This record gives sequence, structure tokens and C-alpha cells, in this order.
Amino acid sequence: FAKLESGRVEWELETLDLRDLLSDTAESMAGLFRERGAEFLLDLPAGDAAVQVNVDRDRTKQVFINLLSNAVKFVPTEAGLVTVTLKTGDGFATVAVHDNGPGIPLEYQSIIFERFRQGGNTMTDKPQGTGLGLPISREIVEHFGGKLWVESRTGDNAGSTFYFTIPLARLVGERGRVIAVDLQPQTLRSVQRRAERAGLQARIQLHLCQANALNLHEPVDFALAFWMVHEVRDQPRF
Repeated sequence: FAKLESGRVEWELETLDLRDLLSDTAESMAGLFRERGAEFLLDLPAGDAAVQVNVDRDRTKQVFINLLSNAVKFVPTEAGLVTVTLKTGDGFATVAVHDNGPGIPLEYQSIIFERFRQGGNTMTDKPQGTGLGLPISREIVEHFGGKLWVESRTGDNAGSTFYFTIPLARLVGERGRVIAVDLQPQTLRSVQRRAERAGLQARIQLHLCQANALNLHEPVDFALAFWMVHEVRDQPRF
């Protein structure tokens, strides 16, 4: 979690079909659902059109696994039901993970996303865990430009639904533009490699003054500026 907060995590972005990632991840967790005697339903968009997103595959799977693990942990034994749906709209893919567990009281729906906070053993006799799964998942989703939240009510089998969104990848031929300005050539080369790997059109400049020559009348999706603060010694004090 500390690496996420400090920005030291290496992200391996790729464009993939979110339908395949959800299907593969759900299949890998089939044994857990069998152990709990829980039913699992996966509802994906019909047709052959891919739901393309630009994400880190392993970290997106981490988010989905965490949500599925939480869901199956709280559903009734031998009568549990977890339903996952994937929809698209307004430039985003939205994944909903619904369970028929006891639900989450309103006062806990915000703190479960805080580090080391979890409502599990307060609401039920389930084990509490580390309390880091949901905060980490939210950090990952927000890194991709999406959101993660919960909607729930309490009562017998009232259930909870965790949602997360991820921006849809651009269509073929639509390349985003990123402009980076820095004094260090190695930094710019790194930015350019990562941008091109993500399907972006990178423009780099060595000096801030050169940025004025760029055509900024065209839309820009990302603008990055790096600078160094130099210590000034032996200056008069006032």
C-alpha cells in the first residue's frame, strides 16, 4: 500500500478485453465457491464486441479477486449467491459484484475503504482480515481513472453491491496526445516509451520554453511537466 501511495509502483499497462479477464479470474476462483456451497453467476455483454480497457492485467485481477473473496466470505453457507455484471456506457466499463449476504450498515460503508478498517467481525462472526483489500483496490481503480464504491442495505440476505468503473480504451485510430516537458532526456525517453506502449501519441520537449512551439490548439489528454529545485547557497539573507 505504501508503494501505491508514494507512486513507486511499476504499472504494466496493456489494452485487453475486460470480458476475458473477468471470465478467467472467476474460473480460477471456482473452487472457493464450491467450498462455500455458493452459486456464482457472470453476466457479460452479448455479442462479439470486445470491452477494451487499458489497464495493468495483474492489478485489475487483484481488484476483482478481492471483491469476489469478500462477497463469498459473507454469503450464507450452502445458500450463497454472487452475481457479477459488466456493462458499458458513457465511455466507461462498469463491473458490479452483488452478494446476498447480511449487508453493510450505512455507518460502515465509508470506513471499509480506510486502511486497517473492516466491518466484518462487527456485523457477523466472519474473520476480519487485514483491512487493506478494499483500500488497495480503490487506489488501483482510481489510478486507471475509475471509481470504486458500495451500495448496501442490512437485513436477511439484503446483500451488498460493489461497483468499479474503468475508462474504455480508445478505438483503433484514436490516439490520445501526451505532452511531457523536462530537462532530463532519460526521463522523457521513459515517458515516451510508456505512452507509446499505451497507444498514446507522445510529444516531448527538453526545455519549458520549447513547449510554446507545440500546437496546443489540438486536444491534449495528458500534460506532464518535471522540474528540479536547485539549492541556492551563499545568498544574502534579508
